[in-house]
Amino acid sequence: MLLVDVVVPRARSDEAVRRLHAAGVVHLVPFRLPAGDRSGVFAPGAASVTAEGEGWRGPCEWLEALAATLGPSGSGRGPAAAGSPRSAAGGARGPAFPVGRIDDEGLRRRVGRLAAVRDRAEALVRQRDETAAELERVGRVTDLLERVLAAHGRLPIPPGYAAVGVVVPRRVTEAFGRADVELRGLTLGRCAVIEVPDGAHQHTVVLVFPGRFSGEVQAMLAAHGLRGDALPSGPGGSGLAADVRRLRGERARLGARIAWIDARLAALCERYGQSAALVGLAVRDRLDEASALPAAGTSEHLVVLSGWIPAAQLGSLRTALGPGTAVIERHPSPEELERAPVAFENPPPVRPFEPLASFVGLPRYGTLDPSPILAVTFPLFVGLMVGDAGYGFVLLVLLLALRGRARSIPLLAAAWPVAAVAAVSTIVFGVLYGEWFGDAGRWLGVAPLWLDRVEAVESLLLLAVAIGVAQVSLGLALGAVNGARIGDRREVGARLSELVCLVAVVVLTLAGADLLPAPVLLPGGAVLAVAFVALLRARRVIAPIELLGIVGNVLSYARLMAISLAAAMLGIVANTLGGLAGNLVVGLLIAVPLHALNVALGFFDATVQGLRLHYVEFFTKFVEPGHVRYAPFRSALGADRGLGRNVGLEGGP
Repeated sequence: MLLVDVVVPRARSDEAVRRLHAAGVVHLVPFRLPAGDRSGVFAPGAASVTAEGEGWRGPCEWLEALAATLGPSGSGRGPAAAGSPRSAAGGARGPAFPVGRIDDEGLRRRVGRLAAVRDRAEALVRQRDETAAELERVGRVTDLLERVLAAHGRLPIPPGYAAVGVVVPRRVTEAFGRADVELRGLTLGRCAVIEVPDGAHQHTVVLVFPGRFSGEVQAMLAAHGLRGDALPSGPGGSGLAADVRRLRGERARLGARIAWIDARLAALCERYGQSAALVGLAVRDRLDEASALPAAGTSEHLVVLSGWIPAAQLGSLRTALGPGTAVIERHPSPEELERAPVAFENPPPVRPFEPLASFVGLPRYGTLDPSPILAVTFPLFVGLMVGDAGYGFVLLVLLLALRGRARSIPLLAAAWPVAAVAAVSTIVFGVLYGEWFGDAGRWLGVAPLWLDRVEAVESLLLLAVAIGVAQVSLGLALGAVNGARIGDRREVGARLSELVCLVAVVVLTLAGADLLPAPVLLPGGAVLAVAFVALLRARRVIAPIELLGIVGNVLSYARLMAISLAAAMLGIVANTLGGLAGNLVVGLLIAVPLHALNVALGFFDATVQGLRLHYVEFFTKFVEPGHVRYAPFRSALGADRGLGRNVGLEGGP
């Protein structure tokens, strides 16, 4: 990653910013004067957003709203309604045009034409909302009158009286009780409460009272958080069946009105949807370009924009900016280097694990990326803990069923590949353990290929601790490497001392358990003493705490065994309880829900504990916290997107 200054004549600054935006490879930062420069030639942050640039802000906001309204659904209720004009560009059709190459005047003309479309779309959406609200009200009243007709046959409303239907959720029946008392006091007892049969989760009544109290009754109900719907009242409450028929017709008419409005919105989407989305992106680009100028440095004749760029993209940037623009490499100060943006550069199989690797914090620029290690060890941990081939197949089938929806749900799209790898790992470990839905596979003659984890508890515990020793040792070794990368000799010495201490403790423990020959005790103790002295010099008074913490980190990996054993036992319990029923159908009704619960709990616990082991026991040994993620100044239209994807953490000269 290089720190560069892009120097352009002030008269060409708008054109240069647009080219820089289209190139999309420079992470802009505020211009800073070189240390000791008091010449006063350049003033940091002297440029400001011009009135012309600020003029794009209003159109940008309403164009994004218009693109959302004219989304794939044609009614502002589809995926584009989430606020992303890009989704509207992908879903709405319409005439395409090279909007990225039109000038400001041409763009303004298109914005002006779309303003009339905005007014029509807003009017249609407003009519739709009003009609939908009326349809909901009419539907409630119709349903209520149908229940009254079925239960009572008529609605006894004397002349001059009004009726209001109230649906009271069971959880607020006390509020209705207070409202009933107030109603009787308000009407001096001249009221009636008619019970209407309803569902188990609500209580529906009809209130009958003198019509002159309608306003006060509605206000009183609203004060208690209740909604009252005025009911039609013929002479003497007659004509209830006719009222129901009339309301059904009204409901059908309102539904047809909504369908008509949706058709008009769909027509607008068909004709103007893509134009609205593309023009919105172009206007967003203009606003972003104007907003970049306040971070620049200016003099009487020049403008300087500073930023970080991948070293491999420097030549492409110079080509994109063209003649008359100078791109000057600058050696960053230590403070600037600490704030260098961080980006990942990994092969496609590792990229889904990058969000997990940076969840706690981005690694510092110039240090190691933990994503490749996490991509290997995290699925292994999940498979080791869940370890049931049947459960793995269940998860894999669910993921395949959700694959189509994953594209429209960002969180699911990010988690899908990680979960798929974890499911495959679970299947592999399930085959090694010989487990298919607990011990059900044993009934069919399936035997473990490696070990029976229910019987080999001690072996599983030793395996978990061995994994802890290996991963914590790797973390300490990587911590020494990162210390060398950032030039921190004390950190290098501390991490190497901790690593030697850990290895010495393991050797002494094995020798004490007669797993290694006794003669290693003396040299092992000597090495531990020397390494601990070195650790004292590096960590001083906290050295003993650090060493105890490392040993505790290793022992914490015993949770791999504990969760693995719990998952296996719950599977066996499910099969045992199902077998006690003595009937296949009843047994399945008992065992299947228990296995489903075990699947959910097993993968949840394995995910949480697997990530905890990485974040707390492993990453803390070598991951140095970074500053910000690499976010290049990139056009929303992406006119020249091909200049490169990302830069690795190591950067480069």
